[in-house]
Amino acid sequence: MQKIVPSANETRWNSTYHQLKVVSDLDHIKLNDLLRGNGHENLILDAKDLSNLCELVKVLEPFAEATEIVQSDKTVTISCVMPIIMSLNRHLQSCLTTTIILTAFVKCLLNSLRDRFAALFAQLGLNFPSNSTTSLSFCSNIFLMTPALDPDYALNWLEDLAVRNISNAEV
Repeated sequence: MQKIVPSANETRWNSTYHQLKVVSDLDHIKLNDLLRGNGHENLILDAKDLSNLCELVKVLEPFAEATEIVQSDKTVTISCVMPIIMSLNRHLQSCLTTTIILTAFVKCLLNSLRDRFAALFAQLGLNFPSNSTTSLSFCSNIFLMTPALDPDYALNWLEDLAVRNISNAEV
């Protein structure tokens, strides 16, 4: 079966993600043989390159999924803002314990997410240390109310927060 690596689109970051995902899913022995046979030895992936690529794809996958959800033209997306932000926060926290090479990158993404959405996190009582003096103005309760009214999310997205609060109360 012939596989094609999609071309990147300069206006959408996730087109680059999709390229990386396709390359990471390829049979690398066949890919390297093909590159070698066509005189592209400089593009051959060694074990370290492949490991870095797979780790990067794993870190960015939820961001690509979130991008697909929020750029929908056919559904209301305001109700997914908080669940997505909380999910990305949880994912990046998890990545801090599992990443080997990209720890600094993951920390940067996590800090950026928390800085950018500090007002939303604060509404949930999550006041993370911030290096930034700027935050998008997400002070409205609408971001908390709309997921509760959406049957796809209801209050399920708050489950981790409830578990965290129970754990902190027990300590």
